Amino acid sequence: MSEHIDVRPQAASSYAWRYANAAGQITDGPALAFDSQAAAEQWLAENAEQLLSEGTDAVSLSDGESVIYGPMPLSHRDSGRLPRPR
Repeated sequence: MSEHIDVRPQAASSYAWRYANAAGQITDGPALAFDSQAAAEQWLAENAEQLLSEGTDAVSLSDGESVIYGPMPLSHRDSGRLPRPR
């Protein structure tokens, strides 16, 4: 998976992805934290195919303990872009 300068070990009050399988059960995934929502979304766009191949079917974006949006299915993609949150 690609690396970015704004990726750091997961810590409180930072943006991070939570991963789930098709049954909606929480699964393991890369434990990364991002300085911004945009950086987290860019990483997801670059790594969604690999996550799908490893059994992740949906993700939720959190900021610390608060969920910003999700679960969002990774399989619903239009022209290579993930759906935007509503």
